Amino acid sequence: MKNWQEAKERLRCAVEYFGLIGKPQRTTHNAVGVLHSVKVETQIHHQETDGAKNYHSSAHFDAALSEVIRCRFPELAAEAISELEAQVSATGKLARAD
Repeated sequence: MKNWQEAKERLRCAVEYFGLIGKPQRTTHNAVGVLHSVKVETQIHHQETDGAKNYHSSAHFDAALSEVIRCRFPELAAEAISELEAQVSATGKLARAD
């Protein structure tokens, strides 16, 4: 039951957060909420040989991936919300089974 309640809260927070985009601000700026920044940091585990470097990162790749996410943000955000909804559903089924 606790996992289901936590999953529901994560979903609620995410929906509220995403809903800020396009929402009017009640300030003197008379603007709407916009996506301000996207920052991705990836790390790949690959060890060519014993003793070789085993964790790799690339700031150039991360910057390019961040831009792709920025361009596709509405679509990807909707997928993220769907993932959270699936988690609520899955944890709800487990809670009912207990």
